[in-house]
Amino acid sequence: MRHSAIVIFLTLTWSAPLSAQLTKDFQVHGAATVFAQRFAGGGVGFSIRPPGRARFGINASAGDLEGQAAGRIGLLASFHLDPVRERGVAPYAAAGVAVEFTGTNAREYLELLLGLEQTPGRRAGWFAEAGAGGGLKLSAGYRFRWGSGVRN
Repeated sequence: MRHSAIVIFLTLTWSAPLSAQLTKDFQVHGAATVFAQRFAGGGVGFSIRPPGRARFGINASAGDLEGQAAGRIGLLASFHLDPVRERGVAPYAAAGVAVEFTGTNAREYLELLLGLEQTPGRRAGWFAEAGAGGGLKLSAGYRFRWGSGVRN
């Protein structure tokens, strides 16, 4: 199952005819989870947005989990209410899976998030998310966008 998701993601990303219709996002972010376990870190992510309101992405963070060096990888699918908005902010909801890991331990989580994104129809903008996934998850960062769904 995991390998199938990777094949689909790579096919959507690198297939020339389909790739021309996609909006692509690169993000830098800070992320934290609190209450169940404390994770704090930062990282990067990559997403694709086919025409419509959906986005599919992967993100990776490195940081501290309860005093140990740790990482967190997440796969998210999101639904955007106004993905071509060029001014102001637009809300979205996301769901997916995440894994937090240290050198000796790994934990898997389901994630449910609500977010706000600044000018998703433009080349760049900030975002903020809050939700559940290994505790209360908070993240914020900046997205850089290119492709067919973006205006200068």
